[in-house]
Amino acid sequence: MLHLFMRRIITISILLLLTPPIFSQTSYDDNLTEKIAVFGPGNKFYAWWGHITLIIEDKSTGRGISYDFGIFSDDNKIFNNILPGKLIYTSEKLPVISNINYYKNLDCDVSLYTLDISPFKKDEIRQLAETDMLPLNRNYFYHFFNDNCTTRIRDMIDTAAGGQFKERYENETSMFTLRQQVSRHAWVSPFTNWILRFLLGRENDREISSWDAMFLPSELEKCINNFYYTDEYGVSRKLVSETEIFYRSQNGFSVPDTQKSWLLHSFVVGFISALILFILLLKSEKYRFAVTAFSIIQSLLGFLLGGAGIFLFFFGFFPLCSSFICSSSICSSSISFSFILIPPNIL
Repeated sequence: MLHLFMRRIITISILLLLTPPIFSQTSYDDNLTEKIAVFGPGNKFYAWWGHITLIIEDKSTGRGISYDFGIFSDDNKIFNNILPGKLIYTSEKLPVISNINYYKNLDCDVSLYTLDISPFKKDEIRQLAETDMLPLNRNYFYHFFNDNCTTRIRDMIDTAAGGQFKERYENETSMFTLRQQVSRHAWVSPFTNWILRFLLGRENDREISSWDAMFLPSELEKCINNFYYTDEYGVSRKLVSETEIFYRSQNGFSVPDTQKSWLLHSFVVGFISALILFILLLKSEKYRFAVTAFSIIQSLLGFLLGGAGIFLFFFGFFPLCSSFICSSSICSSSISFSFILIPPNIL
């Protein structure tokens, strides 16, 4: 009898070991809903490239938190941070509605994307977000292309997909270079666009992957909408289970799908400027005002180009400016710099 009882105990123990734990998933908080909030471009300069946040809602409490990784820190000082390119950004937990309404008031598109991931992955994402909010981690050196509000959420999504998100898009070529991505979002202001294109160096003209292009919220938005992954149980799942269009911009600020060419505008401005200089040069022998006007224009041109060269040359020594100024060639800086050294009557 004792022998039969022991056999039954051993059999039951083996069955329990072989049976999958039916409560393994519910040991993690299954009340969480995680969403990506994408804010479209707005009319303000800092909103031209859009914004993005991570929203985590707890159904058991009815509360939600917006994890924002792109807030300009008040700790920035002009000479210590802004001029050397060591911009400090901070991460904050904000009320969901107030954060959304802020961008709604800027007349930005607001779209919410619910992620279809397991409770285990939801908890992992929540822990990553909470870790970034710790006092020692919340401040970071902002990099426009490599470390911003979007890239941090992009990396969390990759974690949720078990590395499959990066594997899919790092081998896919983007339609635009970094310079083109910046430029097409700044098309609304030709002068500002020209300044940004001037600051961007040749490294930003190289071919990039879709993974690299996801420094922009709009690129991340496009990629998560088309992404499928294989979960822990070998099941193929669409990353986004639900899309909610919370608000649509009334002014219709949109980003062109193709790179806008400024060749014609540049040619017209250059031709008119050259024509004015040529006329002043012809009249300089007869009219004194023409000589004065010609000299003033030459001086302004020299100081503008020379000042731009000094600007590039000086900031090229700051390593954290590599995404913009430091990547500009020293050659172009030296050429521009030389203009400030040439007397107006020599030009």
